[in-house]
Amino acid sequence: MQELVKKLMDETNLDEMVAKKVVEVMKSFLMDKLPASIQGQVEQILGGDEGLDASDVADKFKGLF
Repeated sequence: MQELVKKLMDETNLDEMVAKKVVEVMKSFLMDKLPASIQGQVEQILGGDEGLDASDVADKFKGLF
């Protein structure tokens, strides 16, 4: 998740606190809209796994659909 936060900070000039909130809002929105069978994957992708970078997140979301 930290790589995604950093990417948001770099590309949008957001501070870290705001970028983290954006990721939280995005996660909440997806959890509300996606079927329960996919929610676990979203949690795994955005739930704070520091080992993922932004390209990993994008690739994993492509795989969901």
